Amino acid sequence: MKKNIDFLITQKCNYRCPYCSQSKGFTKSLDEADDSVISAFLKFISNLPRDFEITISGGEPLLHSKFFYLIEEINRLGFKISVVSNFSQHIEQYKKIKDILEDNLSELFVSMHLSQIKNLDEFLSNVKEFNNYKGSSKFTVASVLTD
Repeated sequence: MKKNIDFLITQKCNYRCPYCSQSKGFTKSLDEADDSVISAFLKFISNLPRDFEITISGGEPLLHSKFFYLIEEINRLGFKISVVSNFSQHIEQYKKIKDILEDNLSELFVSMHLSQIKNLDEFLSNVKEFNNYKGSSKFTVASVLTD
């Protein structure tokens, strides 16, 4: 059985999907994990066996100012990491994730929200570019079907 911990570091998102549970106040927790929450999380996982996988999600996790610090620290602790994103940031940000994590990037799971994407050709081009860049890491693109 796979062991996984999902850390939702922010509810902030640059998309406004009408079907998103986050946008409807699905949870009443903090908008964003502050330094004390991040520190407590890192302390907590430091005591876990390294066969756990850590998933970083949100909202859009790359909007959090400490996102790269967080993945660097989790990587330093020796965990495999997955990231869930809407793939709206510049392609170099996703390459930076791979560069930091190298083989510890288990998966980049991205969502394709057609109602929010301004340039589908650019989105698809970025998908192809990252797919060629990812090495052995898993890369998944999912889409929500709506009316």
